[in-house]
Amino acid sequence: MESVEHEGHFALLFRFVMIPSTLFAGVFFPVDQLPPQVRPLAYVSPLWHGVELSRAATLGVAAPGPGWAHAGCLLVCAGAGVTWAVAAFRKRLQD
Repeated sequence: MESVEHEGHFALLFRFVMIPSTLFAGVFFPVDQLPPQVRPLAYVSPLWHGVELSRAATLGVAAPGPGWAHAGCLLVCAGAGVTWAVAAFRKRLQD
């Protein structure tokens, strides 16, 4: 597991990961407008699940698919992130 020593790498993270994920997760326009080949990328994204839950909560409409599935996906992603962060933190403390 590598760690980032220079903060300049965060610009690359935002340019090549965060910005495209907002474009392909249905934040600004519906996922239905994407080409069929790209839609599975949106459906796998945790951001899409969060957007669907947020829209359902604010607009009062049912999210496509059960809400517990969206929440479960977000919990799994959060658990994986916490596990990865704790492992990296422990490794860093041992070095």
